[in-house]
Amino acid sequence: MKVRCKKIVTAGFVLLLTSCSHIFYPKTNALESIQQGMSPQEVTQLLGKPDYRRFDHDLEEWEYRKLLSALESEPTIVIVRFEDGKLVYMDSFKESERSPTPRPHKH
Repeated sequence: MKVRCKKIVTAGFVLLLTSCSHIFYPKTNALESIQQGMSPQEVTQLLGKPDYRRFDHDLEEWEYRKLLSALESEPTIVIVRFEDGKLVYMDSFKESERSPTPRPHKH
């Protein structure tokens, strides 16, 4: 009985850890999968819901703060910009490397 209980607790713990990792870490190679022209829905499938959203006329900008691996202590900031419902810009960097983001402008 003790062995069975121990196995159930261990299995539950493993399940908990693996399910939580998806909250903090985007899918493997998610950033490499982002392509110009993607829809907001496609980006959401890869990175999840954005942490911040900004609008400027026909432009929409999303900002994510993600730990890309369990070894990182500083999040990577990912900024994506959409124009007319299509991805036109992406940048990723560490908070400590952040320079002012260029203001969105319509082409």
